[in-house]
Amino acid sequence: MKITKELAEKQCRKSLERYRFAGITKVRIIATNVSCPSCKQRAGVYPIDKVPPIPNPECTYPIKKVGLPKEQANEHGGWCRCCYAPVVIDI
Repeated sequence: MKITKELAEKQCRKSLERYRFAGITKVRIIATNVSCPSCKQRAGVYPIDKVPPIPNPECTYPIKKVGLPKEQANEHGGWCRCCYAPVVIDI
């Protein structure tokens, strides 16, 4: 399967849909220790209906470090590696 920006966007939207269906009300954006400054700034907990989109359109992490063709980069030449995780308070 070819990884594309569109596929990454769809996968992230589907994750949020699954979390909503499961009753999750908050999600965490997780960035890595080598993420770009924009992604690091977005990292944190958000209400599920107010969480910023992933992939981060402002990401500047160099796509060449990911090993994907530069045509897949966003307008800043980046490839966002952030992800959503559900915040579970009670089980």
